[in-house]
Amino acid sequence: MPWASQEETLLLAQAMRERCFRYGEFRLTSGGTSRYYYDGKQVTLHPRWAELIGRLLLEPVLAWGAQGVGGMATGAIPIAMAVALAALRYASQELMVFYVRQSPKGHGVQDEVSGGEMIKGLPVAILEDVVTTGASSLRAIEAVEALGCLVVGVATIVERHEGGGTEIRRRGYPFFRLFHTDEGGQLHLG
Repeated sequence: MPWASQEETLLLAQAMRERCFRYGEFRLTSGGTSRYYYDGKQVTLHPRWAELIGRLLLEPVLAWGAQGVGGMATGAIPIAMAVALAALRYASQELMVFYVRQSPKGHGVQDEVSGGEMIKGLPVAILEDVVTTGASSLRAIEAVEALGCLVVGVATIVERHEGGGTEIRRRGYPFFRLFHTDEGGQLHLG
C-alpha cells in the first residue's frame, strides 16, 4: 500500500537537488574522493521532507516484517523516527527505534546500541541517509546482530554509485533505495 505519490517523490527529488548536493572535490567517509557531496540532513531534518521520507520508506520496512528501525548515529536517527511515526499514523503499528553509536559509551551502561529494547529475535530494518560502500550499514548490522536481533533489510534514501547496495545484497540482506546517483552526482529515481 503506497503512502506517498509519485508526484511527492518527484518533489522530494527536486528538494534534494536544491538542498543536498554540492559540487567540487570532496573526501568521503569511506576514504575515497568524489566530485560531489551529498548532505542528506538538509532534508531528513526538515519537517516536511522528513515526514515524506518516513512514508516513502515505510512500505519496504513493513514488507520485510520489521518491528524496529534504526542505524548508525547520527544520520539514521531522524529517518528512523520519521518511519516510526509514519507506521503509527498510517499502519497503526508501533516500531521500536534505536541507533548504533560509533563507539560504545565510556560511562553508564557503556552500551553501543541505544533506544528501544533490543530483544533476541527482534526483526529490525537498518536505515541510512546515504549508502556508499555499505560499510556503515554493515557496521550497524553487526552491532544489532550481536544483540541477537534479526536484520530483515536495509533501506536508504540515496545509494551512491560505489556499489554499497550490491555489497549489502551479496551479504544476504534485502536492500531498498529511493534514489541513486551517478558519478557526476546526478540524482535518479529508484
